[in-house]
Amino acid sequence: TRNEANFTVTMNFPRQELMYAPSEAIWVDRESRLVTTSASDSAQEVTAWLADPGLVAGDSYQVRAMIANPSIEELRAAGTTYPEWVTDRYLQIPKEIDRQLGTLAERIAGPYITPYDKTQAITAYLRKEIKYTTRVIESPPSFEDQLVWMLFEYKKGFCMYSASAEVLMLRTLGIPARMALCRAALWPSP
Repeated sequence: TRNEANFTVTMNFPRQELMYAPSEAIWVDRESRLVTTSASDSAQEVTAWLADPGLVAGDSYQVRAMIANPSIEELRAAGTTYPEWVTDRYLQIPKEIDRQLGTLAERIAGPYITPYDKTQAITAYLRKEIKYTTRVIESPPSFEDQLVWMLFEYKKGFCMYSASAEVLMLRTLGIPARMALCRAALWPSP
């Protein structure tokens, strides 16, 4: 079930074309264009929404969207039947880190049954084990993947590190995942 909701977005950046909106936007009060990729023979996936002309600091726009607000019970009951275009696109993992991330993800989420509970377990693990920092001062050894180094050794990073780690660990468990805006996804603002 989805409910219609209205949003106002005000830009704080000096200049920007990218527009922010909930995933099922149905109307915006500003001229814009969509960047899409083919999701299937009959559907397009929106990958970016660009203001035309661009926005400047202080500009506002209105968005109307259909918002889903499922309960935890509904999320647990959602199942694991995903469209082919989703599994083709959102289960990819670099081979060189697949085994390490998969082993860790299975250790964390192994006791759980549903994708929802597995996701919650991995999120909780990252929040507990990875310290949020706005700067990564050190560098991994030249032969080591930066994400693997952060996750297993350095144990510090900003939102992109943890969001990337979560996406890839979920994918190793067969849960399609992608990264969107991540700043508040795993930690509150510093």
